[in-house]
Amino acid sequence: MKNSTLIVVVKLRVSIGLLGQGDQCEWWSSLFFSGSSAAFLDPVFSKTSFLSRYYGTKEAAMVVHDRHIGIGKEVFHLFRLPERIERDLHQLLGEKKIVNELLKLVENKDTAINYLDELAGAAEAGQVGPVRVGSAQEIEKTESWQKIARHYLSAFQNSTKIFPYFSEAK
Repeated sequence: MKNSTLIVVVKLRVSIGLLGQGDQCEWWSSLFFSGSSAAFLDPVFSKTSFLSRYYGTKEAAMVVHDRHIGIGKEVFHLFRLPERIERDLHQLLGEKKIVNELLKLVENKDTAINYLDELAGAAEAGQVGPVRVGSAQEIEKTESWQKIARHYLSAFQNSTKIFPYFSEAK
């Protein structure tokens, strides 16, 4: 996957992670991107506080998405991607510049919504629940992630829940 697409994916994870957490839209109960979480984790994990918050949010979101979509050999979503992409994302999180950009995205709800709006261009017509957005091969395309951003943006604007995914089977 191209580096630019990896950056889009990690920014989407962080934005959706913030917007879906318990003190925002309540898709999952974790609060890893809240201010109190940072205050608690920063002294304990001074060098890896953001990573702790990122992976905590990723796991909470993954469980909820898996519950709605299911888990399969060729089923992927924003919070459960092929292993090679997960490794590339992890390496990307080692770059201070990227982490600083991600920290700006979780400053508040408006920043995250603005990123989705910027990436999406416009909200997708209000679908809810699990929505197949393409085949597993389309994970590599930035356009696929823009489509996913449109779905999430619509869900957050309409107070609904959506779980976009890629799979081979229709």
